[in-house]
Amino acid sequence: MAKAAWIQTLLQRRSLWLAGVALLLLLLLGSVALSQRDWRDRASVLERENLSLQLAQLARELTAQSEQLAERTRELAESDVAQGQAARIADLTRQVQELRATIARVRAPGPVRPAEPQRR
Repeated sequence: MAKAAWIQTLLQRRSLWLAGVALLLLLLLGSVALSQRDWRDRASVLERENLSLQLAQLARELTAQSEQLAERTRELAESDVAQGQAARIADLTRQVQELRATIARVRAPGPVRPAEPQRR
């Protein structure tokens, strides 16, 4: 019976009862604060991991596109059309050089010299 009387006395003392409730509330708030901190840390780790995965995926996609472009470039370089265009560009370059030489001769002071025979 002494125990029951002691508990009843404690419950009747309002200040002790309030102190106990306040202590429980402080413990609860501390637990919530620690839990929030833990969740924020986990969220930060997951966000960094997600970003790393996204960057890795982007790098793989860029590498694949680069390889496709390189392959297409090789195909174009090997095609007959590209070889024909290269020959045409070389011919046009030669003609431009001949025209520049002719212009230089015309602009040069002194007697007009006959044009050099064309080389092909």
